[in-house]
This record gives sequence, structure tokens and C-alpha cells, in this order.
Amino acid sequence: MMLQYSVSETGMKLSGFKILVLEDDPIIALDVEMSLQDYGADVVHCLSPEEALEAMTQHVFNCAVLDVNLGKNKTCADVAVRLKEYGIPFILHSGDLRRRGELIEEIGAPVVVKPSSDEQLVNCLVDHLTQTGHLSA
Repeated sequence: MMLQYSVSETGMKLSGFKILVLEDDPIIALDVEMSLQDYGADVVHCLSPEEALEAMTQHVFNCAVLDVNLGKNKTCADVAVRLKEYGIPFILHSGDLRRRGELIEEIGAPVVVKPSSDEQLVNCLVDHLTQTGHLSA
């Protein structure tokens, strides 16, 4: 069951969080980044898995939002594995559920289906962070 949070309930709930956003579409990335910043988060955007893995050596992330299909036969799988190794919670943000269904199941993270509203994305992330004990209710 997904908990629903309104803007007034969550306010600056992500204040102090550094969030990795892995998204190959710059327009979608900008929208996601702005949405998370509206809730107080500090966001680092990466266009490729390689860039995201490098960013993980330079920043301490509290959580992440990952696009599954990153074009040119690239996926977020390696980044998801590394995040799991580090105990960093993440959600998937994908419009490619049919082609990447098995990968999404294998990764085992909450999924927000594109296109999504800003509130859907933030609600899912806040819910996941709360359920995993990374954010107090």
C-alpha cells in the first residue's frame, strides 16, 4: 500500500537529502531535479551509468531516482547493484515497463511509471524512504 503525501504534509521533507538522479533525457531530468529541489533536496544529475558510478565516489547520497532504460542498450542495473551494496534506497522512474519488465523485477525497487506527476514521484520516494527507515514519518 502506498502512502499518499500532499505538498503541505511533506513540505521540505527532503531537506538535507542529497539525491542521485540517473536520467538520460535532459528535459525529464530537469523536471525531476526541480521537483526534488522543491521539497528541499540537493540533487546531482547524471546522464549515464558510468557518470552515476563516478558521482558515487565523489558524493554521499541519501537516496536515488533511476531511469531504467538509458538508451544504447544501457540500463541502471550496475548503479542499482552499487546502491544496494551501499545500503542506499532508490526508486525506479521508467516508461519502459514492457521491454525491461524482468530487469525491473530483478532490481526489486518501487517503480513510478512515466509520465508521472511531480507529486507521484516525490510521494513514492518519501514513502519508500519512510518504509526503509531513512525518513521519519
